[in-house]
Amino acid sequence: SSGYVHYADLIARRPEYEAGELLAFRISAEVERKNGQRQATAFQLYIQKDDTLSEGHDYYVRGTLSIPEMDYIRRHRARALLIVNEREPLAAMLRDSEPPTHNAWRPQADRVSKRWISARRRIESVRYSPRELLRILEAPQEGLQKDALSDVFSWDGKWGTDIRPPGIEIKEWRPDYNRRELTEKPTHRTPDFVVDRISGGFRVKLPADIGEAGPLAVRLRAAYVTPQGNPLSKYHEQDFRLHGDAALPVTVTGGTVTGGDVKPELAGNELRLIIDDPVNFALTVQGFDQSRDVHIKVERWAAPSGEG
Repeated sequence: SSGYVHYADLIARRPEYEAGELLAFRISAEVERKNGQRQATAFQLYIQKDDTLSEGHDYYVRGTLSIPEMDYIRRHRARALLIVNEREPLAAMLRDSEPPTHNAWRPQADRVSKRWISARRRIESVRYSPRELLRILEAPQEGLQKDALSDVFSWDGKWGTDIRPPGIEIKEWRPDYNRRELTEKPTHRTPDFVVDRISGGFRVKLPADIGEAGPLAVRLRAAYVTPQGNPLSKYHEQDFRLHGDAALPVTVTGGTVTGGDVKPELAGNELRLIIDDPVNFALTVQGFDQSRDVHIKVERWAAPSGEG
């Protein structure tokens, strides 16, 4: 079905939610660039209750990329899938908020503040919208918060049977969208490394509380993001190189990289490092094609006997 739904209609759909039916919404919003350009935009949100879950699972997709490290509905026994079409202006804002690993939407990112107006509130309202919608659907009648989604939905401040504020549009559910289903999410684990986006590249550091005094072996791989498949398996030597001839600039600050371990037999997108000073370590790589997203994987590495 399709059409606009106001607050009372949303509450009227609580029996469907309680019965475990899948509710689908198209949510309208607006974004504004620093050049004064305002653009209407929208995203899709799908909600389904499942009492068999021990905690809620939410999934966020921009274009063909899954954004994995955002968990906001754990206390709800439900699934939520939020999809932003890559052609939507909102997708450009969210892309600017993502670190090079594309694992979260971070409204405090430098690119966001340089290019967008009121972006922090917009990004937060989008990423928290599954949680706020669930609060409405699950709240006791006497405890309903009618302004819970005021940052997301257009509303003139009035409630009544004849008021139909735009913002929620019921759309047909397509379970094969981008071939993604509402399935179990892998257990989240805090990464050992901090990767930040910088102009033309990225910077890798270790958490401030790393607390390690001895050398640390690290393996870093990078590749341009691809629409499908593992980007690292799609890497081609002509994309870029991290060592050898025509390598991108790689610098180390706040610490010392020893052991070399940049061997000719390594793939051009791979570095192996021995870090002497984990507390002050920072590795910077620049020179990537700024029109493409870069996937970075950094992991502790157990050097084979005799290496390092």
